[in-house]
Amino acid sequence: MALLEVSHLSKHFKGRNTHVEAVRDVSFSLDFGKCLGLVGESGCGKSTTAALIAGLIKKTSGQIDFKGQKRGDIQMVFQNPEESFDPHYRVLAAVAEGGAYIGKYRKNERLARARELLSYVGLVKEHETKYVRELSGGECQRAAIARALMCSPKLLILDEATSALDVLVQQRIMELLLNVKKQWGPAMLFITHDLALASMICEDIAVMRDGAIVEMGPTERILKNPRCDYTKLLISSILTVKANS
Repeated sequence: MALLEVSHLSKHFKGRNTHVEAVRDVSFSLDFGKCLGLVGESGCGKSTTAALIAGLIKKTSGQIDFKGQKRGDIQMVFQNPEESFDPHYRVLAAVAEGGAYIGKYRKNERLARARELLSYVGLVKEHETKYVRELSGGECQRAAIARALMCSPKLLILDEATSALDVLVQQRIMELLLNVKKQWGPAMLFITHDLALASMICEDIAVMRDGAIVEMGPTERILKNPRCDYTKLLISSILTVKANS
């Protein structure tokens, strides 16, 4: 059963002398508890698609049908999570604010829940009183995931959530996301330029180029039998990196 259905979604940005079609006639569906990878190079439109689904920007045309029923059912984790936190808040309060947003908990309940989630994502008590700016990139991303989970979202959008991290930290964050998927069961929209990362967590992959989806299907089929030349190019780049490493 589909939690999210996107139909013929488009977004155009118009300036005085410019007209950019950032997203062009994009359609896909995402079932409850499943993960869809939206894969492509920088500037292909995948992050704009995520922002449209999250309601951060308005669409030009098309339909977004999301079956969530309450505020907070869609949560987003960004590439640079520090920018999404209030710099005046310490970590515990910043994570607890995720619960305040939906009015789900009283203050003491929010703080207790935030502590539980910080422990769950691998942060210790000493992190609670730090400012977000004092965390490492991986620690900050863990705090962002904890804040998102405060809302018990039905859809978790991960917008290049590991691309700013080094390889070892990236691997640990992926392990955390896999655990979240298993234990919490949210649907995930995993946005990345890295097809290898997407293959670790996604049942299906949609490949984007120049604002449009050029190929979509089960992850195994995409990797073993790509039909689009651009998808083949992305796969060959993975093999080249592995051969040189």
